[in-house]
Amino acid sequence: MDDIRFERHFRTPYSESYYIMQGTSLQSNNRLGTVDIHFTTTAVHGTLILERELEEADLTKLIEQIDEDLAPMKTTPILATAMKMRHKPVS
Repeated sequence: MDDIRFERHFRTPYSESYYIMQGTSLQSNNRLGTVDIHFTTTAVHGTLILERELEEADLTKLIEQIDEDLAPMKTTPILATAMKMRHKPVS
């Protein structure tokens, strides 16, 4: 997903939250979702909330981009188990 950018919503000493924006236009609201990242002394945890469905391949690319761009100092992927923990929205 080449047209993804992250806009920081807030930062604390142990957490950060980002809006996940899609597209290059700063004028339009193309929010794809949010990601919250929480740092501990031994691990980095993340919560990914999407506002619309993604194809499996696009979701995998998004998770990899989050791991690379937002937490480069860690040794294991933040959202490595995200695919296992997903659930379908309630209709």
